[in-house]
Amino acid sequence: MLELVMNEKAWVEDMLRSMQLGQHPYTMLLRYATYLRENGYKKGRVRRELEDLVTRCRPDTSLQRWREAIDRAVEDSRTRELFQIDGINITRAEMDVVDAQEGLMRQKLLFTLLCLAKYRDAIRGKESSWINYGVNDIFKLANINCNQQRQYAMMHALYNDGLIGLNHNVADTSIKVLIVNNEGESALTVTDMRNLGNQYARLHSDQFTTCEQCGLVIKRGSNRQKYCKACANAIRLARAMDAYLSRLA
Repeated sequence: MLELVMNEKAWVEDMLRSMQLGQHPYTMLLRYATYLRENGYKKGRVRRELEDLVTRCRPDTSLQRWREAIDRAVEDSRTRELFQIDGINITRAEMDVVDAQEGLMRQKLLFTLLCLAKYRDAIRGKESSWINYGVNDIFKLANINCNQQRQYAMMHALYNDGLIGLNHNVADTSIKVLIVNNEGESALTVTDMRNLGNQYARLHSDQFTTCEQCGLVIKRGSNRQKYCKACANAIRLARAMDAYLSRLA
């Protein structure tokens, strides 16, 4: 799953506190290298800090296997800055186009593409509406579970209807979202780039809720559900450990 965040500095600091590299370790290495440079660290010190991070997070791995990723993160960090986005504004005009689509799956997909385009524009500081994410990642963010054939059929339908555009270079898989319209009143502000499909569905159904622990929007399993699956498991484990330690005391 893509690790799309609004505040890179806060995200890096959270990952450091929990000693994690995340689902995409290179993303953490690059953001941490940028974080270090912005705090005045020179190239050699940045590399040593990345090596130390890998060693602490993956003590059983060979550091040699990480050399290429570390070197690339050190170099790539020279041309970037950590970004902070307060939120992604979705206008009424944009939501009207999404709401007008036939079927919830198509609505969730178009809403997700719209959020991704405006997210990338906010990071770049200019309006282009181009995105370049894998189709599987897009559908995961949209909370749509279907096979690859169905995925491409849905994307092709959006293209045929003039809602998205494709690059003329067939080797370039970039997508241009054609419904971006920053004029007019705001309909909502997206502050979390996770489970975008569920976020859209929640606007039209009470079957969705927000995890009280991590803020993830999830489909409600029962009226009493408070947590997503991951947080519920972590809470149960913590309570079981507390109970075990109390018996030993």
